[in-house]
Amino acid sequence: MPSWVVDHDIWEKAKKKAAEEGHAEDWDYITALYKKMGGEIRGDKSLSGIDWTNHPLIKE
Repeated sequence: MPSWVVDHDIWEKAKKKAAEEGHAEDWDYITALYKKMGGEIRGDKSLSGIDWTNHPLIKE
């Protein structure tokens, strides 16, 4: 389970649903289901793992 997953039960439901639909290893698909099911993402990192909060190209 990715470290950014907040709702572990929803993540497991999303994984199960994805597997039923033939997408057991499609992490983008599982993540989309997770978010559609109301799952939250922890922290200020994007799904790619890049921390954009102090990135030099981002201006406030």
